[in-house]
Amino acid sequence: MNRNAIRLATCAALLVLTGAACASGDETDSDADAPQTSGTETASPVSSAPTGGPTITLNLIAFKPTDVQLAAGGTVTWRQDDVATHTVTSGRVEQTGGTATAKPDGQFDSGSLTTGQTFQFSYAEPGTYPFYCAIHPATMTGVITAT
Repeated sequence: MNRNAIRLATCAALLVLTGAACASGDETDSDADAPQTSGTETASPVSSAPTGGPTITLNLIAFKPTDVQLAAGGTVTWRQDDVATHTVTSGRVEQTGGTATAKPDGQFDSGSLTTGQTFQFSYAEPGTYPFYCAIHPATMTGVITAT
């Protein structure tokens, strides 16, 4: 095997291991203390029909798009198209000195989403709703604005 083929195989193996490491993180269930909200959430396989509202794709360790506007009462669908496991968690991320600190607000949390799953949340009230991936808070953030 030539050097380029060995390098390519090594890079592919590292990508697979990185995805497995991201998917195997310890998680805790904090939903018991989460406040009730005026929105609604559902997580399901991608085969369920989206609501017709905006869709945010999770791919390449990023939300696309990161900023979405919709009318109050509308529903956003997140579609997980990445090989790594992700979450859609309400709240903000503070970044200081190279450290990302997640600040969940308890409004919604998809739990772990694997490839092919979706998560939906309906925004009953006008407002600004930041969200992030609890597994990758330094790189995966976004905001929903309901008007």
